[in-house]
This record gives sequence, structure tokens and C-alpha cells, in this order.
Amino acid sequence: MKRRNIIKVMVWTGIGFSLNTISGCILNSSKTVKDSEIIDINKPKEIEAKQPPKISKIESSQEGVEILVMRGHTDGILQVVISPDGQTIASGGHDGTVRLWGLNGSEKAVIKPQLRWDFIQSIGVSFSPDGQTIASVNPDGSIGLWDLTGKEKVTIKDSYISIFSKLFSPDSQTIASVNEDNTIQLWDLNGQEKAVMKGHTKWIDNLVFSPDGKYIASASKDRTVRIWDLTGREKALIDYKKFVNDERNNITSLAFSPDSQYLLTAMRKDGARFADYSLQLWDLTGKGKAVMKGHRLEILAMAFSPDGKYIASASDDKTVRIWDLTGKEKVAMTGFTSPVNALVFSPDSQYLATASKDDKAVLWDLTGNQKASIKLENDSGSLVIENNLIFDPSGQSLICTSYTSINHDFWVHLWNLTSI
Repeated sequence: MKRRNIIKVMVWTGIGFSLNTISGCILNSSKTVKDSEIIDINKPKEIEAKQPPKISKIESSQEGVEILVMRGHTDGILQVVISPDGQTIASGGHDGTVRLWGLNGSEKAVIKPQLRWDFIQSIGVSFSPDGQTIASVNPDGSIGLWDLTGKEKVTIKDSYISIFSKLFSPDSQTIASVNEDNTIQLWDLNGQEKAVMKGHTKWIDNLVFSPDGKYIASASKDRTVRIWDLTGREKALIDYKKFVNDERNNITSLAFSPDSQYLLTAMRKDGARFADYSLQLWDLTGKGKAVMKGHRLEILAMAFSPDGKYIASASDDKTVRIWDLTGKEKVAMTGFTSPVNALVFSPDSQYLATASKDDKAVLWDLTGNQKASIKLENDSGSLVIENNLIFDPSGQSLICTSYTSINHDFWVHLWNLTSI
């Protein structure tokens, strides 16, 4: 039986949307949809059609959602990231390439790092904060730096780092990497080593720069969190072994507050008799300031609001919670049908966007009222397992990407929020 690729376009009207027109969407090689449809919000309409090989864009009305289907990878997608200005999207694949895309669906550049072996081709990717440099995180232990045309700037050899870590300092001039000897190395953009940080005794899972660029925090499987200055001097040590004497449990996430005065950590403690999936707030001397308890399963995402007043956390327990900096829970958002794996505050700290593994993106106010939602549809027949969310700098639109690890395509949803 020949496999059909289906496009599903959800057309809504109501709060947050004015999607009452689908104008000239190319749904197959010979037909276009030209007539307007106005559909009740309680009765979403699905439009199905065969998908031709070349389709890359599905346009909705001006105040709505524009869906882009990005095609080019020849093997599964490993990672998708969005530039800080929201204008460029980079994807790293299991085909050994990084591909740069514009918001019109066009492929702007293809980057293929020269690897020292070819039996593993999976490439991770990261943007510098100024959006001018792409880092390819290569499976042979190297990091490649590239400009937005795909031209190589430099390759840093023998550095290992999780593809989910933020490599660049806030000023985009320094890169942090993890070595297999459990040290942290800092590099300039010419590939010259600037500092080495020694202290961890096991693999380092997470690295994050403070927003002011003065410090780095690291979390390790040795169950310690360390805060360093950029000369490599250890400023503070948080020893989780004092609280959790079990090697199965560790620190899963790190985040600095916007003013760089506090460090937020998330802990996973499993156990038949006692489990702890809490967040902890520390000052930069390693002194505990607050503990936030409420989640019943692992915390998958967390963030400070840009004004520094609140913390949001999303969990495998299908809830999102908002806390103040004393550790008091302000709001618990329940009713999700699957784990929530991404969240982001709007630039003005008035809204919170979430994405969950049931392929929904939702916009909330900070009292827990749902303002609008969209379905992150895909045509692969496979569960979307990863989502990215980013507000544009004005806060007037939200960019969502979704993809599966087994499919060669990924989907970009451009969500206009001006009507909310």
C-alpha cells in the first residue's frame, strides 16, 4: 500500500486568532484552496490532501499561524534552534549536516563539518547571542564555528559538550566546552584556550553563563554544582551529597536570574520510599534562599521571568507551576494531557507560553488563564517529541518548532499574537 503524507491545517476563530481565510494554500500539485472558511472555535476543521515533495509553506490569514515545512535533511533531525532575533532557524541532523533556514521556508546554507570518522554523523547546533555565529557540536568531539553563509571560521578540537548546553557567553566572544577529563574549557572565537576549570570528578551535565557574563555554573554527575569566574577560579560549591546520598539522583537543570544574583537548580531524586522533584534557589555564595516543592515527576523546563519576579517550571507530571522568589507557589496550571517540555515568558513578563508532548502550544497569563492555543500539527504520523519556543523581541509573535527524531522534516509555526 502506498503511504499517504497528510497535511492537517487547523483553522480557528476566537481569542488569539483570526484564521478565517486560507488563501491560495498549495495542497497538491494541481489544486489550490481559494474560498474563505469561517469555522466555529468549538468545531475545528481539518483539511486533508496529499503532500507533494516540494511543499514548504502553508499560509493562513495575516492574524494567525503560518506553518512552514522544512525539507532537506536526508536522515532524522537531532536538534532545531532559533536565532535570538527569530529570523533564522538552524537544524542539526543525523545526516552530518547543519542547515540554515529563513522564515519563508528557504534553505539559506548547508554546513557539513569534516569529521574524523563517519560512523556517527549526528550534529548538534547552537547560535551565539548576537546571532552572527553558528556552532556545530560534532560527534568527534570538535566544535565548528560558522558564519550565517555557512563559511567556516574555526574548528575547536577535542572538546565535548552536551548539545543542549548554551555554548556562548552573553557577549558572544567566549565559548565554554566540557572535556572528557571532567574539566571546563573556555575558548575565544579564534579557537585559543582562555581558561580551564578543574574540580568536578565526574561528567558535567550542564553549563550556563550568567547574564552579566561574569560567571559560569556547572552541574556534574558527582552531585555538585559549582560557580566559577571566567579566570577559572571556583567561587562557590553546592554539594548535593549533603542532601542526597544516592548516585542515581542528580541535578537536571540550571538557570541564572536575569540580574545574575541567583542560581536556580532542579533536582531529580527517585526512590521507592521518597522522591523529590524540587527547585532550589541559591545566591552566588552557595547559600540556599528558597526551595520550591510541588511537582511529582521530573522537571523538564524552567525559566525566570525577564523582570526577575517569577519562576516557571514544567514537569513530566503534566503541570506547569509559577513561583515567586520566596518559593511560594503562585499558580498551578493543570489539565494537560501529556508532559510539558518547553516554556518561555514573553519579553514584558505578562504571558507564559508552553509546549507539551501532545503537540499543543498554549499562551497563558500569569494568573493561569489560558489566552489561546494552537495544535503543532505534522504530517509524519509520528509523535512530535521535541518543541522549541521563542518570542520575537517585540513580544508580538511566537515561533514554535516541532520535529521527530525519526523524520527528515520539521515544522515551524509562526503565531501572530497581536489580536490578544
